[in-house]
Amino acid sequence: MINRGKLYGRIELFFKAIILPAVVVMLHTIFSVPTYAEISLGSSTDSDEVAIEWVSSIDFDTFLDGAPAGMEKDIGATTGETEVTNLIEQDTTVFVSSGSSLRISGGDSTTLWNSLFIDLPDDISCVTARFYVKGDNLYHEDNQYYNCYAGFWYDGLLGDRSNTLTSFPQGTYDWTEVTISLNLDAQLARDVRFTIFSSICGTVWIDDLTFLYDDECGDIEPYVVQGPLAAYIDELHQPTTFVEMLLPSIEDCTDSISGREVLQDIEMLRYLFENAYSGYPYWKNQGIDFDAVYENLTELAHDSERVSVADMERIIADGLRGIQDGHFSITGHERHRFLNRKNPYFADVIIERIPAVSDGSSLITEYSVIRSNCDSVAPGMIYAGPEDRLFRVLSRRGVEQFQLGVFTNEYTTEAAFQFLTDPDPSEELPLESSHTFCDDSVSVVSITLPLHEGNLTRVEDHDDPTFEMAIADGIDVVRISNFSIQNDDCLQEFVESGEVLAEKDVFIVNLMGNRGGRSTYAKDFVNNLNGEAQWRMYFAMLCSPATVGSIAAVPITADIPEGYAETINRMKQALERLRESPARNWMHIGDELPPRQMGDYEGRAVFL
Repeated sequence: MINRGKLYGRIELFFKAIILPAVVVMLHTIFSVPTYAEISLGSSTDSDEVAIEWVSSIDFDTFLDGAPAGMEKDIGATTGETEVTNLIEQDTTVFVSSGSSLRISGGDSTTLWNSLFIDLPDDISCVTARFYVKGDNLYHEDNQYYNCYAGFWYDGLLGDRSNTLTSFPQGTYDWTEVTISLNLDAQLARDVRFTIFSSICGTVWIDDLTFLYDDECGDIEPYVVQGPLAAYIDELHQPTTFVEMLLPSIEDCTDSISGREVLQDIEMLRYLFENAYSGYPYWKNQGIDFDAVYENLTELAHDSERVSVADMERIIADGLRGIQDGHFSITGHERHRFLNRKNPYFADVIIERIPAVSDGSSLITEYSVIRSNCDSVAPGMIYAGPEDRLFRVLSRRGVEQFQLGVFTNEYTTEAAFQFLTDPDPSEELPLESSHTFCDDSVSVVSITLPLHEGNLTRVEDHDDPTFEMAIADGIDVVRISNFSIQNDDCLQEFVESGEVLAEKDVFIVNLMGNRGGRSTYAKDFVNNLNGEAQWRMYFAMLCSPATVGSIAAVPITADIPEGYAETINRMKQALERLRESPARNWMHIGDELPPRQMGDYEGRAVFL
């Protein structure tokens, strides 16, 4: 994702706003039964609309058509072909107060999972749901979603799939108070629905559901991000200023700018980091001093009337050097990347594991050189270590072969490897180091071998087509050079090829040098091939005038993929809402743990 306000130095910052996808069912709710407390909003100004009333509580004392009065029931998820449903019932033996509670139960054979919904009014700024929950042996089988939660679904910046949810504890426990809040103003939320949903084994009871609105929400603790995403997210919602995002400039980077322009660039730089870079909270907590970068740039602006843009680049790049993020770069006179990635460096020597033999007291494993392009190493020599320099390579069935190499983040042209030598009877050679493979009584010699960088981690510019299929030695070979949404038409052909390859006993997918992109293409391909595609993500999206605006600014041309055009139009709508109420929000926070299901492809797929 490219974010750029007006920087006089014409330095481009490239960010990706997603750091680390969820299920929604929508239905209407009827509020005609006076068995729960309610607050009337008065008549609607539009005769065609019915105002949604403020519901203060649901006590689960009355059930209608299998659902608590004031709520509606519908299918929330389907995980199989049978019609075994989870049970939503009134329980008059287990409750907190009023003589009954809501009981939801399911088993390992359940395939249709019901959920409960209630619509909430839009003319509020905040709503908090407070209730009690009790669990009995709550757990999820491998074929089930780990979904047991309550919270809010609403139409927000990301459409009607936006949500703020809290999960119930698993296991067995007594009545526990739970609260979940939604700030409608911060989330720009409308068409809000509160939902209760459980799709795991066991039984959960819910009682004394109360809704608090606006000022009543003041004493409720805000939602706190937990789990792996907590390290990446600071404040969930905070107001910000609206800045129009521009497309990257096609002009060359200027050589120098005035001190005044530098100061304006500093403010834009600060705005982009705080509003457009999803890694900002994480790296700030890891000790990256963004403020020091701004201070050093300010000193530069005050030192002279004209400031070198190359010097500005250097200060920014040096100050942020500790960031490790392959989706972040700065481009001005040069392109500065922030990923010190480890790479493999290989020697032209292949060794093979020799089956273990016994020396009478223990088993001995040896590694013998079977091929070498290095003058100092000959086939038949025994490799003695280190063991972490063995890299497994493809070999025939039942044989383990390795290439010698090192794995490091430093550019490396040579490294020392140890080999066994036969000791000279007339001269006792010193043992240079011990080894774990062979008898310590033999001598070890260290030999320095030249190395070359592995090609698998290298991404180079090329003109390969996005997707192509061919036959090599009678085997189908698929080649995909990227997963960019801009090549959607070609990638849909790749997705559809999964159905063709499902009929093949063996095929190869070549992904070497693939530049990445939208991973759902890979998921859909595997689903077409296998009938199932396992998909687990920790996911959160940063939505702000900067991230949404950068997509909304992309022009829709005749050749743009339909799906991409839909995304741009959706972002244009979201941008108008942010223009009225500029805010920086984290959306879709959580993880998705899909049911574990095996597919039906029984052939052999080789992925390079």
